[in-house]
Amino acid sequence: MTVRIRNWNKFQHFNDKRRTIWIKLYCDLLNNLEWHELDPKLSKFLINLWLLAAEKNGELPSIPAIAFRLRMQEKDIESMLCKLNDWLEQDDIGVISTEYQDDVLEKNKNKNKKDDIRPDDISENTWNDFLAHRKAKKAPVTQTVMDKIIKEAQLAGWKLEDVLKEMCAQGWQGFKAEWVKKKQYGNDFDLFRRAK
Repeated sequence: MTVRIRNWNKFQHFNDKRRTIWIKLYCDLLNNLEWHELDPKLSKFLINLWLLAAEKNGELPSIPAIAFRLRMQEKDIESMLCKLNDWLEQDDIGVISTEYQDDVLEKNKNKNKKDDIRPDDISENTWNDFLAHRKAKKAPVTQTVMDKIIKEAQLAGWKLEDVLKEMCAQGWQGFKAEWVKKKQYGNDFDLFRRAK
């Protein structure tokens, strides 16, 4: 199994065969909700993966090699790779067999399909608009993203359908209850927060 960094060409600087000594890190990462939702240990790990991938044109070394280079346990590497599924891709899966294959990344990829995470109370039109909106923002829709939006919708006292519509209408990549509470309560918002 070959695991690569998703959209590797975006991180490259050198187009020739010189040894890569640095990679690009784009400012739009600051606007990526998935990046902000990573815990600090995972985001540091992902940057280390980008640096390792620079040595082989975006391809990651084996798990034992990653563990050695980053001075970590292999089981921790495997666990963290699974949590970074949206940031990785795999190709060249190798022999297809009806036998059991330990293919954790592929299982997670299938588990995170957009239709599987669509909440039951969201109309198909709203869901499709939301997916198109997120795609235009280059922001994947994951279960983590939906869980966060659902939580904020509950805090705001809004139906999830209305939240997704508002996100599309306002051009918001994410949603925070306080954004709509401020709008609703104006200057009294601080009093509202203190009362809770």
